[in-house]
Amino acid sequence: MVSPRLRPSFPLVLALIFAGTALASAAATLSQPVAPVRSVTDEYFGTRVVDPYRWMESEHAELTTWLGAQGAYTTEQLARVPGRDKLHARIRELDRTRMSERARFAPLVKA
Repeated sequence: MVSPRLRPSFPLVLALIFAGTALASAAATLSQPVAPVRSVTDEYFGTRVVDPYRWMESEHAELTTWLGAQGAYTTEQLARVPGRDKLHARIRELDRTRMSERARFAPLVKA
């Protein structure tokens, strides 16, 4: 049986699933920035491990450029989700409710 506290979030989960489906169909029309592959091989206890994205572990101009392009792509994709603004407003409303509940019970919780 589902807890009554979890029931209000079920419609939200469904909305996110439908939004994800819409996002996936919209993604086919745009080109996502492709991360360059530069394999680095390490050996751990006799086992060779290849990491094609190790170059992303250190900050440099190429990584910053790729992250910026990836962020712009994500923003553009999310903007295409039907009903996104309404969904975002509802999530913020629910989050504010939970924040006020946490604030009310905060004195009872020891850190």
